[in-house]
This record gives sequence, C-alpha cells and structure tokens, in this order.
Amino acid sequence: MKLDRGATLVALVSLVAWAPLLTDGYFLRAHDAAHSLIFVNQFEQSLRDGAILPRWGPDFAFGYGYPLFVVYNPLSAALAGLLSLAGLGTLGGVKAVYLLGFVTSGLTMYLFARALFGTAAGVLAGVLYIYAPYRLVDVYVRSAAAEAFSFVFPPIVLWAAYRLDRPRAPRWRYILAGGLALGGLVLTHNGMTAMVVPLLAGWSTFLLTRRAWRLRSRLPLAARSVVARSVSLALLGILALAVSAAFWVPLVAEFRYVKGDQWTGYPFADHFVFPFQLLSPAWEYGFSGPGPRDEMPFQLGVLLVVLGLLACSRLGRARDRGTVLFFLGATTFAVFLLSPPALVVWQALPLGSALQFPWRLLGLVALTTAVLGGAAVPALADRFTPAWSALNRRPALLAPLLLLAVVASQAYAIPQATPVTEADVGPCAVVDFESKWENRTGAMVYATEIPTTSPLVEQYRSGRPLQKAVASDPDAIVTMLHHGGSSDIVRVSTPRPTELTFLTYDFPGWTISLDGERVAHRRVGPYGLIAIDVPAGEHVIAARFQHTPVRLVGELVSGVTLLGCLGAVLVLRRRQRPVTDG
Repeated sequence: MKLDRGATLVALVSLVAWAPLLTDGYFLRAHDAAHSLIFVNQFEQSLRDGAILPRWGPDFAFGYGYPLFVVYNPLSAALAGLLSLAGLGTLGGVKAVYLLGFVTSGLTMYLFARALFGTAAGVLAGVLYIYAPYRLVDVYVRSAAAEAFSFVFPPIVLWAAYRLDRPRAPRWRYILAGGLALGGLVLTHNGMTAMVVPLLAGWSTFLLTRRAWRLRSRLPLAARSVVARSVSLALLGILALAVSAAFWVPLVAEFRYVKGDQWTGYPFADHFVFPFQLLSPAWEYGFSGPGPRDEMPFQLGVLLVVLGLLACSRLGRARDRGTVLFFLGATTFAVFLLSPPALVVWQALPLGSALQFPWRLLGLVALTTAVLGGAAVPALADRFTPAWSALNRRPALLAPLLLLAVVASQAYAIPQATPVTEADVGPCAVVDFESKWENRTGAMVYATEIPTTSPLVEQYRSGRPLQKAVASDPDAIVTMLHHGGSSDIVRVSTPRPTELTFLTYDFPGWTISLDGERVAHRRVGPYGLIAIDVPAGEHVIAARFQHTPVRLVGELVSGVTLLGCLGAVLVLRRRQRPVTDG
C-alpha cells in the first residue's frame, strides 16, 4: 500500500508534541493528573472482576465506591485500560492515549483540510491543530485525558458532512464515518460534544444553503438535493446516538441518583478569558480563577492568528470564500463566548452545565483556526510558488512554515516532570486525592452528608486487605472472601440475627445474594450504604454490581449498531470503488 506523503509528514512533525511522553515519570502537578491515572485503575479493576463494560469506581468516596462510568465518558479510560492490561501498565496506557490523540487528531485534521483546500493545506492544518497552544495545555498543564483525546473526532465529523455535499458521493460511506466519529466523541467528552454539535449544525446548514444556491436555476433538482443531504445528515446523527447509547442512555436515566451539582455547579462567571490573555506569551501551570490574574495560559497562538488573518485578507480562492467566512464566523463567535461580554448569553443558555468553564471554548477555537490556517496556503501559494499544483504534489515545500509552527509551541510542550510511585497509580491515590479536595467526593442524592473519611481509609493507607462489610452484632465474625472492582463476597458467622452493612453506596444495579439466593437490601446511615438482615448461622453473602434494564438496552443498541457498521464496512469495501477527495 502506498503511503500518503502528506499524512506521513504530519505524523513525523508531531514528534516534538508527544516526545516528552516517552520520558520517565509523569506530570502529577497538572490539574487532572491524578484522575487521568485513577480512572484507568478503576476501569482495570472492574474489567478484571468480570465486568464487560465497567461502570463502578470501587475506590471513590473513600472506598464507598461511585458509578464512575455511568456519569463519566468512558472511551479514553477504556482505551488506556486495555493498553495497560496489554502490558503498558497504567501510566504507559495513559501516555499512549495522549500520544495517539496527538498523532491521530493531526491526521484527521489533515483529511478534512485536504478535502477543503488541497494536500499542502491539509498538512499545515494538521500540524497547526497538533501544536495549537490549548492542545498542549490540555495535556501538559491540565492532564485532561478525555478532552485531549476528544480532538481526534471533530475533523472526521465535519469532513463526513462535507463529503455528503459532494456530487456522486458514496453517501453510506460518509454516513458511517461521520456517525461513528460523532458517536466516539459522545463516548469521550461531553464538553467537546456540546461545542461540536452546534458547529456541525451550522456547517451542515451552510453546505445545504450553498448547494441550494448553486442549483437555484433548477429548483426541482435543488429541492431533491437538499432533501437527500438532509436525510443523510439525519441518519448520521441517528447512527451517532445509536453507537453511543451504551453511555448516554444510562446517563440520562440514572444521573438523577447522584449529586450532580458537584460536577455542573461551577461559577462560570469566574472563568472568562480577557482579550490580552489570548495573545499573552505567559505560560504557567496553575489554575484559572476570578478576574484576569489566572495562573494558566489561554493563548490562541500567534501563528494561528497570523495565518487566519492571511486567509481572511485574501478570502482564499473564489471557491473557498464561503468556507473561509464560515470558519471565521465560528472562530469570532467562540472567542466572544469565552470573553466577559458574553455573560448574558451564558446566563440565558445552559452553557455553564455543559462546558463548566468558558475557556473550554479554546478547544473549538483550536479546530476552527487550524482550518483557517490551512486556508492560508492557497493565498501563500498564489504569491510565492509558480504553481498551486506543485505545492500540493510536494507538501514538504511547506517545511519552513511547519518548522515555525513547531518552534512557536516547542517551549510549551514541556511538562512539570514528577516521579511516579506505585501509590500514585493504585487505589490509595483516590483516598489521597479526596482527602486533599473534600469538595470533590462524589455522593448519592439520597445522602444527608458527604463523607470526609471512612473506616476504610486506614486500611487503604496501611496496605491491608479491605474489610468491606461489618455486622451490627459484635459477636458476629465477618470474613472477606473476595473484593473486586464490582463485587464483594463475605462469609458471616453469627450466633444471632444481625444487620450486615456493606461499606458501599447503594445505586441501581447492586444486587445482594444470601447463600446463592437473591435478597432485598436497604439503605442505611447518612451516606446511604447497602444493608441486609442476616439470620443466625454461617452464610456466604455476595454483593455484585450488575446491569440494570436501562443499561442493558443501551449496551444492546450500541453493540448491535457496531456489528451492523462492521458488516456495512465489509460490504462497502467490496462494492464501492474509492473516491478521491477534491
């Protein structure tokens, strides 16, 4: 198979962005560094305990557990967990996901911008997307694994919508590609999904309007064309919902059981970005806060701004003007939304609960400005090269500009290196984190208190096996037979009837069996822990976190859809001849 020289060039140039990941240690002082490791550990534990699709985080809430992957998008942690179990270890799996995110997102942006403006533009856009300052912030300042990996999907979604607009396009191919990518985005990060879906809607509207305008002299054909493309886009969206149903269906149905305001109640008004910060060269590793004295960077990237202005000053070639204007408008609106004057918009719309922080829109800006940077290549080619086709045949001629993109951001691809111990990637890391940040401890909606410690904390820190169940009768003997990521089994010997309490939050899906027979359980205490009545004698009692009907429905829909997509891909590979972008 012949290598795509443009894609190869993008992958090679990405080296500087991810090279720090190959060194020893990690960057544990980054904002979410602890969670990026903890989530993978929790996923692994449940996977080893027999959960096909892990949902429970057994060590959260000081050992009471938490429905982690019911409320948190699982794809990046799942990928890192599988790589960890394949031999990379927890830290290696997380680093591998970051590395894959850098390289793959550059390639997907290359694919999209190449379709819009040509090969050379695709190469430049792919490199700009990798080295956009906020991309490096996401990895080396924030260590936000899910958000960093989510950058892979938006270019594919926009590319698929664009290809659906082309005459004689094999639509099912692009419906599949776009639907799978959008579904992958939903499975990866809610915030990025909340930004990309409106962008996709605007992009699709622009494409449909442009198609109708071009065919305005042939109204019946224009109407059929718009309807056909609208149906295709609707099918793309339906496919995305079906692919991601295993996550969003349980989320919608079961989020009401957790204290959700812990994750959506951030004061977004304290996290706006001021204009001077967009071009400030300052690069710090702290947090954002009220006012302009933030301790983290919010740069747009000078090179991205300059190239975007170049694209807009020429408006590209005539055929590109509408596209350039669309992405210019999207960039301008996103920059407005992350600035203080947009407060009235945030108050009127539920943006705060979806994005948490206005500066998250810098992720969307990284996407739109990378496209605009690619659009600058035709303008540069018209001025500095004898033929546009020559530059597309030899994208390496862009080497000085690619080098400039790397050099401009190289100083930002430097993490605060820290050593990593076994405790940093193990269950005790959760306890240490929650002891430091008490407001980050998850709780159930029926709890009257949020725990600040538990009887398990000392056991975690001493390294002793956890005693996950206690009896009310002091003469009862409770022996742990098994503790896993989604199950606990104990033997109880008691001279008289007693109440047995599992030190585990109750949540839909927990089932209790007594000597192999399922029994009813109840919630006890201020935290809503699981409890049952145990008769006198010796008994084996098992607590298992299993499917609920709503989770099973979501998983079946996703599973059947993915199998159908696989079958469709095999059929299309046999029947469809490849269609080149242009």
